[in-house]
Amino acid sequence: MTTHNSNALTTLDESFGDSIDDVVQPTLEENPWLKWMTGNLSTTDRKVAVGWHVRSGVNPVLDRLLTAMGVEHYVVQHKTGNERLVPYWNLSWDGHPCSLIVVAYGVKSPWQMKRDLGDRAGIAYGVGTARDDEGNIQYKDGSDQPKQRPQMQLRAFVHELVGTNERPEEGFNEWFKVSVSNYMVDHLYRVLNAQYPVIDAYNAIMMAKQNPNRAKYWGFSIPTGIGEEGQDVGPDKDHQSTIIPMVPQIPPLRVGTPETIAYLNTRRIPLHIQRRLLDSLLEETVVWSMQRSVEIVEGKQDQAMTVITEEPITVTPVQLPQLPAASDPLITAEQVDWIRKTYCGENANTIKQICQHFGVTDLTQLHVSHYTLLFNQVR
Repeated sequence: MTTHNSNALTTLDESFGDSIDDVVQPTLEENPWLKWMTGNLSTTDRKVAVGWHVRSGVNPVLDRLLTAMGVEHYVVQHKTGNERLVPYWNLSWDGHPCSLIVVAYGVKSPWQMKRDLGDRAGIAYGVGTARDDEGNIQYKDGSDQPKQRPQMQLRAFVHELVGTNERPEEGFNEWFKVSVSNYMVDHLYRVLNAQYPVIDAYNAIMMAKQNPNRAKYWGFSIPTGIGEEGQDVGPDKDHQSTIIPMVPQIPPLRVGTPETIAYLNTRRIPLHIQRRLLDSLLEETVVWSMQRSVEIVEGKQDQAMTVITEEPITVTPVQLPQLPAASDPLITAEQVDWIRKTYCGENANTIKQICQHFGVTDLTQLHVSHYTLLFNQVR
């Protein structure tokens, strides 16, 4: 065993200086993947991975920032793929929000996007043939019919990581790639739709001031967190697992109140990010969303995309952080009437399907978030 003499260390040359910025490190991903883990993968230290995660070791600027912020870091044990042990940063650690600055003009409904692959505003969506990590087609159990997999992808900055207006250079100012599939598509769609009441609140204040300024979809970040309850998913009760979804963390926004104004000011994106969006990034992303939607339908996977499965695991159940429940009241009688007459056309079968989709027995049990999803499909 080699021993070190502390006196000998004092003889080392010390003329390098104290700067570490001139050591060049490789950047493997300029725009890393931001991945939602549903609680069905474990870590090497027997934790459960849940929330927004980004792989470590792919971008040195990001690694240095997250290290300085004290973000939780661990190694996740994947069940599929060439790499089974992958190091990640957990951006949702200890209940911290992860606020998405979505690079899009807005989000179309899945119905609109499925009908027309060119009808995109920055969000890619499609339903294609399911494939495994090696690109092989996956088939339904006991059938020669390929499985179909809905998939949604987008680009987003993380508000907590970008530089501020005062210090724009002190942050990670690149967008992340986000991709969800299967059951998580509905949950991400609800997060994206939660932005519209924010826009309405801002515009109401501007109209009251007789100010022509109007909010943009991308103008405010969307805070997200870990859902308090898991959801059982699967084709039947014998083939189910529990997933933990992301949820928006947007408080009730009453027009003109100090709380609403404080929220809008807090969530307003930095001006240097706004300039990047307006310069060319928004238009480039719209084109990408159309092209990528076609690729999804054709079953083409992204390069270096790690598939996160929704399989059950045998580890200690996740202990969820105690997060404040987002306000999502029941819909009003007027909104019930709109769903029944306008959306469903008073068709009993359609009403039944809507109730089954949202897990309720009657339209009066729907919440405002459900109404918003339906309303945005036809507006």
